[in-house]
Amino acid sequence: DNPGIGSYTSRGLGILELAALALPPSIAPLPLSAAQLANPISMVSNISHPAPYNNLGIPGALAAEIPTATSSAVSLSGSDFFDLVLRNPNLGNTNTTVIQQALLLNPTFATVWLGNNDVLGYAAAGGVSPGLPIPVANVQAAIGAVLQSLTAGGADVAIANIPSILSAPYFTTIKPFLTFPGTSIPLLDGNNAKQYFIGPTGAKLTDDDLITLAAQDTLGKGAGTYFPLPDKYVLSATEQWLVDKSIGDYNTAISSLATQYGAVLVDVNALFLDIDAHGIEYGGVTFTSQLVLGGIFSLDGIHPSDFGQSIVANHFIKAINAKYEADIPLVDVGTSIVR
Repeated sequence: DNPGIGSYTSRGLGILELAALALPPSIAPLPLSAAQLANPISMVSNISHPAPYNNLGIPGALAAEIPTATSSAVSLSGSDFFDLVLRNPNLGNTNTTVIQQALLLNPTFATVWLGNNDVLGYAAAGGVSPGLPIPVANVQAAIGAVLQSLTAGGADVAIANIPSILSAPYFTTIKPFLTFPGTSIPLLDGNNAKQYFIGPTGAKLTDDDLITLAAQDTLGKGAGTYFPLPDKYVLSATEQWLVDKSIGDYNTAISSLATQYGAVLVDVNALFLDIDAHGIEYGGVTFTSQLVLGGIFSLDGIHPSDFGQSIVANHFIKAINAKYEADIPLVDVGTSIVR
């Protein structure tokens, strides 16, 4: 997923690039051309593939829309990726859902990872996102529909739970106080106190508040110092509690569904909690959740990097091997390290 998805920075679409290595790093998307914006499907290299894609994951999609949405026009999230992923002129009927296209492949095994976006959209927007997080009952029903369809068709399934997203660098890179340029060291006032940014209410932020990576440009224009930061860039302690509660409720539901349908439960939440606490060592180097230098996450601060994705893939493989006494070889994570 290197270098990440540009739209998550709220500064346009396109490939992300590291403009300057500082704290926080200067990251900006390379804009798409007018032709690409007018016809995004032209960017899909295998558009004429004569079958549904094996990977039917749709960026930005909510679990609750997977059983029914056929395009961005009818999806709750409006993700343009519905149109890109669910294209299939060779099906005879282009109005097919993710589940319908998956079943057309006659799968014997499938991996499912849903529910992230149902809470991530709320968190990434600083809690300013009507209708989100999606209630756990809706998420459970949607994921249950996916598992029921796949297992009824004879497929075995591995399903992952939801990681604690607030430890991703999108939420931890920018501190709620002024820092010395290029560092995370607090800039102190005459009383040796941290100089906290002005929050949405006009009051000073505290160490309990999180500022999203999307606030970078706004902070550079004086927000938080000369006038309040917009609410969409700040997660209060109460909003963080709702994010964590939603993830906990989702994971309880996912665990229950895995048991109900005999699916392999892949505990991605435990994986990232361990990464947050200890990092991952490879080749004598410890990789962490820090943006850019940590190596686990891509430049958007949300999606794992290629290296991070390989770690996740191996976590899936280990869980599948343990369940079925299989011997699927692990991914060589060394080949995915960006140097």
